[in-house]
Parts: sequence; structure tokens; C-alpha cells
Amino acid sequence: MFFDWYDLGGVVEAPIYATYGAQYWVRFVLAKYRCALDDRVLALIPKQGVRFDEVELKALLAYLNSSLSQLQAEVRGRVAGGVALLELDVKPLSDFLILDVKKLPREEVEKLAQLFERLEDEARRLGGADEVQNVLGSELARELTGRSGVEPSTAGLFNTAIKEIDYEIARILKLDHLVDVVRPLVLELMKRRLSRTRNAKSLESAKPS
Repeated sequence: MFFDWYDLGGVVEAPIYATYGAQYWVRFVLAKYRCALDDRVLALIPKQGVRFDEVELKALLAYLNSSLSQLQAEVRGRVAGGVALLELDVKPLSDFLILDVKKLPREEVEKLAQLFERLEDEARRLGGADEVQNVLGSELARELTGRSGVEPSTAGLFNTAIKEIDYEIARILKLDHLVDVVRPLVLELMKRRLSRTRNAKSLESAKPS
């Protein structure tokens, strides 16, 4: 049982969670430790009677952190005001098309799990996945955000670990011809969303004092 300043009656354990809002890339995380999450976090709970081992969860997380999943988030999510925060609520997330790792050969599941581990390792090496250059790389970060103070020479997760995941998922789903369409489309949708931030700042600076 869990007791705090309010209690809704019992606890539901969730193996995967995601933040409600993300500036750049929606991150799905493996719940390794027992903790209580507030309403700014979305939990992914398996259907009744379905159990995943850790390798299957990591394979699923590779898909959820791919460009295919980000495309769904950009299309189904809500953009919050002038900050251009991409928000996912329960309804749009429940409508996501999800890879059924239970139907994949074990070697493909293991390969995806390894790619997710590489994504996590690379994110740690870069110092986290909350900085724009760490996610998109220096060149894309400057182009999409218009920032001049972006750190140079950072490859970014989109160009390394996420790219590997994208091509592996495309191979598994026999969608190789679409991966080079999806990746630029994700960037274009992200660029349009982030332009709201720049437009809002321009309007703010144009106000008479």
C-alpha cells in the first residue's frame, strides 16, 4: 500500500513510463526502481495476463523511443502555448500503434534490447537527453531552434542510437522504404512546433515598454 497526502486506494505497478510533456523528444523509460509518480507522468501498464521479461521491455522501449513513435507523438500530441511543449495525454498515447514484441523472433527482440541499452549509454555519455544538441545534434539544434549558443560538434542521439533503432525497426517491419521518409518528416513537424516558441519570443520582444 501507498499512503501520502492523498490516497486513491492501492498501487498499480507499471514497467514503463513517460513524461507528460517534452520539449524535443518524448522519452519512454524503464521503471527499474519502485517509486511513486505524479500526474505529470504517464504509465504504460500491460494488459491483464500479459507479462514481459526485461529483454522484451527493452525491445519495446527501443520502438517507443524511435522516430516512428515520435512521429505519432507529433501528430497525436497537443502543443502547449508559446513554449511549444509537446504534451501526450492518456487518450492519444492509448491510440499509439505499438510493436508487438511477443510475435518477434527472440534474436530480433534481443537486438532491439541491445539498441535500447546503447541509446541509454549514449544519453548518459552526453549528459542527458534534455538538451537539444544532445538529442538532435549541434547542426540540427541550431537549425530547428534558431539558437546561436548550441555546443558544437555534438552528433546527437537522433543521428546515432535512434537512427540505428529506426533502421532496425524498419527492417523488422519490412518498411525500409519508409524510414528515410519518416525521419525527415519528424524533423519537419518538430521544426513547425518549435517555431511557435521563436514566434512567441519575437512578439514578446516587440511589445512596447
